[in-house]
Amino acid sequence: MRLYDIAYRSLLQRKGKSAFLIIGLSLGLITILALMSVTQFLEDSIDQSLREHGAKILVSPSSEDIQLTYNGITVAGNRIQEHIDISISTIDKVQTILDENADLSGTLVQKTVDLGNVNGQDTIIVITNIAQEIAANPSWAIRGLSADALPRVIVGEQFANQNDISDDNLSINYGSTVLQLDNYLVLENQGTEVDRLVLIDRSLIDDSLAINVMDLHVKVDNMDGVNKLITTLENQVPEVQANVDFGTLEARKQLFEEFKTYTTFTIITIIIVGLFLITTTMMSSVNERINEFGVIRTAGYRKKHIAQIVLTETFFLFVASFVVAVIIGLIVTNIAIYSIYGSDYYLFIPIATTLLIGAVGGIISLAAALYPAMKAANLDPVEAVKKI
Repeated sequence: MRLYDIAYRSLLQRKGKSAFLIIGLSLGLITILALMSVTQFLEDSIDQSLREHGAKILVSPSSEDIQLTYNGITVAGNRIQEHIDISISTIDKVQTILDENADLSGTLVQKTVDLGNVNGQDTIIVITNIAQEIAANPSWAIRGLSADALPRVIVGEQFANQNDISDDNLSINYGSTVLQLDNYLVLENQGTEVDRLVLIDRSLIDDSLAINVMDLHVKVDNMDGVNKLITTLENQVPEVQANVDFGTLEARKQLFEEFKTYTTFTIITIIIVGLFLITTTMMSSVNERINEFGVIRTAGYRKKHIAQIVLTETFFLFVASFVVAVIIGLIVTNIAIYSIYGSDYYLFIPIATTLLIGAVGGIISLAAALYPAMKAANLDPVEAVKKI
């Protein structure tokens, strides 16, 4: 009789223990598959968004004398022009780093972020190159305008609503500059801090105005490219600090990091419990079948054959558990993704993750059954037969 026939019949004879182990392994594998798959989906969605829209890295001077924030990052203080300008040489260094990264395609937008007054309201104004801003922010959906038709000022929707800005002229006061404009654009809600800002084209104020912030708009395939660029900036240009502005990706990134930490801890716990479950169940099976193994040995089977029977049984049990886990795990995964993303949901089948879990899970299961298999193989056949 072939060894796998013996293993298969043995499992059928012990349906209760087999079902118990299959249920336990299936629950563990379902949890691991769901957690790893959701984490992978979150990471893939971030990478996909980065490929489509890129990432914005905010570069500002390293300074402790700062009180003003831009896009959620502190960049300026009360005496901005005296203390935290970015020098021309620093701008050239950053541009060189951007040019030398062949795997990145990016745009450097120089800005002056300061306090000003718009329609009688003190607010943060961003003095920049409007044409570059529009080109670097495809999510703004401002396209097809000729150079003459470009707005000279862009007002965030939230700022416009709070300050009752309509089609009337816009009054801007900055230092000694006073502007009365009717050529401006109210930008539709973006869900970022730009909704609360007023962007002014540099040509309206002063082309030679000192720079205190740079936006690097880069196209990348994943977060590794962003992190690599930030590390390079920190090492080669220590006089500046670099921070990533993820915009709408921020919540997704935070959820991904939390899921990743939780997933790692949970998987380690499940593996430990799974090892214990397999070992104890197979040990119990071996202890109950001492007589059976004694008869098999007297029939001419060797020690390695007894060990192979136990390991084959474990493999059969794992395969059955894995099939159940894949079916239920994929359903649970897609329900979880739908609950997170709603209308942005799409059917997600993590083939690579599933295969990885199957391969690693199979190895771990066989490793857990190794001790019971060796114990069964080392049973004294004479003593076992005497107990019949």
